[in-house]
Amino acid sequence: MKQDTALTAIDDDGVYDTATSGGFLGFQPTTMRNSRNTGKLAGVDAPAFVKMGTVVRYKGKTLKDWRAQFAERTKTSKAA
Repeated sequence: MKQDTALTAIDDDGVYDTATSGGFLGFQPTTMRNSRNTGKLAGVDAPAFVKMGTVVRYKGKTLKDWRAQFAERTKTSKAA
């Protein structure tokens, strides 16, 4: 059974692994890993990450700021 990794809240000062960060942003860990190579996620610059040896972590504030760049919409068409 697939585990639900979606998060509704993270700590600004916390650091999070790829699966947790992806859950917060709504992406699979594989998509997060790919974004580190391409530099893009959801058509925009991917969130910055911290690499400590072989370990990758994302800062909570960075994830929140990245997600906040997307405006809420009430319909799918662009505003005129």
